[in-house]
Amino acid sequence: MTQTFTVSENARVQIRACRNRVAIVGWEDAHTVSVDQAARQEGDTIFIEGAVKVNVRVPRAGTITIDDCHADVRMDDLTGSVELANIRGDVALRNLRGETRARDIGGDVVARQIASLKGEGKWDGDVALHDVKNFQADEIEGDLVVRGADAATIRQVGSGVVLERVARAQINEIEGDAHLDDVGAVTLQTLEGDLTARGLRDALSVGDAEGDVNLRDVRGRVAIAKIEGDFIASNVQGALDLPDIEGDAVISFDQVAELTLRAEGDVVLNLPHDANAELEVDAPDGNLVVRAALKISEESESHLRGTLGSGGVKLHVESTDGDVIVRGSGVGEHWHHREHHHREHYRQYAERYAQMGRRIAEEVRASVHASLAEAGIHEHRRKHLWRIGLGIDDDEVATREEPVEEKPRGPAAGSPERQAILDAIARGELGVDDAIKKLRGEA
Repeated sequence: MTQTFTVSENARVQIRACRNRVAIVGWEDAHTVSVDQAARQEGDTIFIEGAVKVNVRVPRAGTITIDDCHADVRMDDLTGSVELANIRGDVALRNLRGETRARDIGGDVVARQIASLKGEGKWDGDVALHDVKNFQADEIEGDLVVRGADAATIRQVGSGVVLERVARAQINEIEGDAHLDDVGAVTLQTLEGDLTARGLRDALSVGDAEGDVNLRDVRGRVAIAKIEGDFIASNVQGALDLPDIEGDAVISFDQVAELTLRAEGDVVLNLPHDANAELEVDAPDGNLVVRAALKISEESESHLRGTLGSGGVKLHVESTDGDVIVRGSGVGEHWHHREHHHREHYRQYAERYAQMGRRIAEEVRASVHASLAEAGIHEHRRKHLWRIGLGIDDDEVATREEPVEEKPRGPAAGSPERQAILDAIARGELGVDDAIKKLRGEA
C-alpha cells in the first residue's frame, strides 16, 4: 500500500518507533510525499509511527525527524535539515546538503557527501565519513575514519582514528592508534596508542602520546609535549618541539628547521649537506658523535656547542641516558666516548632498537588495518552496515576475518648484525633512512 500526500514547500516528515529499516530519498516533486506504509497528515507534516521496513520519498528541501527507532536508517539526496535521535541500528547518509544532527546512535555510521554532520551524545559503533565538510561529535565508541573534510572536531574516540585529506582537526582523546595522511592543522590532546603520519601540511600539536610516533613528509611545525615511546621522523622540513621523549629518537631533515629535543634514549640526527644552524648537543650519560664541519664554541665531555655553515636555525638536542649521533656536511668529526659503559650501553641500545623495530614493523596495526579495510570494520566484529546501500558485498566483508600478515623483522637484539648497523650510523657509512630499513628487516 502506497500513500501520497500533498504538501507545501514547508514539508516535514516525522518518523517514530519504526523497526527493521527506514529509507528516505529526496525527489524533485516539491509538493508530494510518498510512503509505502501507514501514515497520517496534519497540515504540512506527515507522521509515520510503528512502521516496519518503510520507504519514503520526500521533497528534497523537506525537514526530516527520526526518533526512537530499532532500525537501520538510510537517507539520500536531501537539502533540508535532518535530525536523528535514539537510533538502535546502523545509519547510512549520502548527499545531504543541509544541517544533519544525530544523537545517541546504537550502531555504525557511514556518510558520504555531507555538508554538516553534528553528533551528540554517544555513538556506539564505527564511523566512516567521506567528503564531509564539517563534522562534530561528542563520543564515538568504535573506530573513526574521515576521508575528505574541511573540519573535524571530536571530544572522544574509543578506538582507532584515520584522518585523510582533512584540512583541520581537533580530537581531545583517542583510546587507540591514530593515522594521519595529507592533513592540515591537527590537534590531539591525549593519544593512548601509536601515531603515524605522512604529508603533514600544517601544524601538528599533541599533548600526550602514549605509544610510538612515526612521521614522514613533515612540512608544518610539530609540537608533542610528551612521547612515552620512540620517535621517528623523515623528510622533515618543519620545526620540531619534542621536550619529553621516553624512548629513542631518529630524525632526518630535508631542510633544516628549529629543533628542541630531549630524550631518555639514544638520538640520531641527520642534517642536509647545506645546513646552516647553531647546534647544541648534550649527553650527560652517553657518547657524543658529531660528524660535521662544526665550528666549536663550547666543548666538554658531555656537551658540545658550535656553528654549522653560516649559523641561524637553533638545534638543541639532549639525551639524558643515551648517545647522540649527529650527521651533517663536511669532514669534521667530534667523538666523546665513555669506555666504562660502552659495551653494556650498546647492548641496551640494540635491545631498545629491536623493540622499536618490531613496533614500527607492525606499522601501527598495518595503518589501522589498512585504514580499517578501506573504511571497513574490525575482524572481531560481524556487522551489516556495509550492506545497506554503499556497494560493499559479502566477499569484501569476509576479507576482514583474515589475519594481518606479519611484517619482516630485522636482526635480533644484541646480535653482531644489529651492532654493525648501529656502528655504521656513527661512522657515517650508513644513512639514517637506510639504517631504519635494516633495523626493521626491510632491506
